[in-house]
Amino acid sequence: MHINIKYFIISIGSIFIAIGLGILVGFNLNKNEDLINTQTAMIQELDKNFNELSKKDDELQKSLDEYKGKYSKSIAYLESKSTQLIGNMLEDKNIGIICLNGDKDTSEKLLNTLNTSGANTTFNISITDSINDEKKLKEVANEIGIKVEDTKGMIDYIVNSITTQNNVEAINKLKDSGMIEINFIANSYADFESLVIVEGDKSKSASEKFEQLDAFLVEAVQAKEKHIIEVQNSNVKTSYVTEYEKKGVTTIDNIDQNVGFLSLAILVSDPSINGNYGVLDTAKCVVPVKE
Repeated sequence: MHINIKYFIISIGSIFIAIGLGILVGFNLNKNEDLINTQTAMIQELDKNFNELSKKDDELQKSLDEYKGKYSKSIAYLESKSTQLIGNMLEDKNIGIICLNGDKDTSEKLLNTLNTSGANTTFNISITDSINDEKKLKEVANEIGIKVEDTKGMIDYIVNSITTQNNVEAINKLKDSGMIEINFIANSYADFESLVIVEGDKSKSASEKFEQLDAFLVEAVQAKEKHIIEVQNSNVKTSYVTEYEKKGVTTIDNIDQNVGFLSLAILVSDPSINGNYGVLDTAKCVVPVKE
């Protein structure tokens, strides 16, 4: 029988190709099995880690709940005992109040609380929005007869007026011009040792408004070597704590609470204590503690 060499070569070639394919498939099968084993081991390890993390998370949540419970009890205690804790802390302390946000209710409540706690409140005034009106500033300057061209200049004039005794005429002119509102002023208005600035409003940018007004007031009062404390309610739309902190001013973010007033009493009594106090994330702690 005659064998065609062409078919013989093709047959031999086919055999070798089949053998090669078999080796390749076998190799891949082994490789896939190793890969599957590796993936299985990784999944088991991840599952183990997840269970451990889940357990730790449950433990942390339990600890957090316990902490929140203790925190709430501590706040409730301070709220109920604030009057006793303050005691005579504010006796013979001379305090002035300046409101920068038009919140008369807060400044009035603060005034009444200070007075009933034994403090000497020397004045409670509000600086109006006219302070940032260039045209109004020029009109007022002409009326009063002073050289003031901008907000900073008017703030300096206001601070000089309230820190100078027997200067009631200048203060009344500021009131009549609408630059300030006087909610209360004592004969000894210039004797204040600590100034409480009431802030916290609906401004979109705390930093922008601060640089346009608050910063000038802080700098002017600091130049007079007066102690400054910025206060605001716990529910304000815009907090100024961070901005005042940059100027080294102590802050209280919950003056609407008894605990906040307790903080104020402590800070007025000891001006060496500095920091941010209250209930917001920016607070150093709830009430001041001398370190």
